[in-house]
Amino acid sequence: SLHDALPIWKFNLIIALTFLLFIIGSRNVIAQWQKIRLPEINIPISTSSIAAKGDTLFVGTYRSTIYRSTDRGMTWSKSDSGISNIYWTTDFLIDENIIYAIGEHGIYRSTNMGETWELKNNGLHRGNWMNVYSMVKLGNQLFAATDFGVYRSSNNGENWYPSNGDSSYWPIYSLAVLNGSLFAGSAGEGMFRSTNKGLSWASINEGMPFNPPFVNRINKLYVDSENIYAGTNKYGIYYSSNNGDMWFPDTLGLKKNKNGGYYPIYSIVKDRKSTRLNS
Repeated sequence: SLHDALPIWKFNLIIALTFLLFIIGSRNVIAQWQKIRLPEINIPISTSSIAAKGDTLFVGTYRSTIYRSTDRGMTWSKSDSGISNIYWTTDFLIDENIIYAIGEHGIYRSTNMGETWELKNNGLHRGNWMNVYSMVKLGNQLFAATDFGVYRSSNNGENWYPSNGDSSYWPIYSLAVLNGSLFAGSAGEGMFRSTNKGLSWASINEGMPFNPPFVNRINKLYVDSENIYAGTNKYGIYYSSNNGDMWFPDTLGLKKNKNGGYYPIYSIVKDRKSTRLNS
C-alpha cells in the first residue's frame, strides 16, 4: 500500500525543501530562508505534494486532505469540497485552469481553482486500492501512472483506458514527456518509452542497473531541454542525453546507506547552476 511506502518524516522533509526552493526560485534572487505557517488542523500534518498557479498554492497531505493558499503561502484553508475519501495526495497536475490531485484515492479534478472537486476514476482499475503516482499531459491526452500500468484519457479525465504494451503489466511509479515521447518508470522492469502517445511501449534499459529478476524501481523522472533523469530506489540517479537510448549513472557525491546502496531518490529539481534532489 502507498501509505506504507515512506515514513511521514521523509515526506515532511521533501515538501519543506521543495516549498522553500519554489518560493526562493520564483523571485530569482538570493533570499533569506523563512518558515511558512502550516494549515491549522487537529492532527499532525505531513505534506506530500505541492503545486502552484500564480499566487495560489496547493498542498497535498498524508492522512488528511488538500489545503490551499491564495497569498503565496502566508495563510491556508482546506480545499476539500466534494472530497469524500482521501488518504494520501502524492502529486498535482495543473493544466491551464484544471487541477488534478492524485494519490491513493485515485484522481480528483477541480475546474475552479480548488473551490470544489470531483472524483474522476471512471475506467481505472477497481480493486482493493487504486494508487496513482504520477500524471502528465501529452498533446490532448492525459496519462496516469498506477499500480496496474499506464492509463490514458482524452476527455480531461472523464474516462480512462489502459494503455497498450508491456508497461501495462507492471506498476508504474513515474511519467515524463520529452521530445514528443512518453517515458514510464516501473517498479519491476525499469524504463519504458512510447513514441506514439502510449499505443505501444518499448523497453529502454541500456546502461540501467539490472538486478534479475527485477529491475530497480524508478521513483521519479525529471526532464530539461536536453536530458531525462531517473531517480531510482537503490542505485541513485541515472540520466540520458539521447532520448533514453542509453543511460549513465550520475551518482558522484551521493551518500550511500549502511548496506552499500544509495538512498532512494524521490524528487529532482534543476536550476541554471545545479541539480538538486531529495532522498
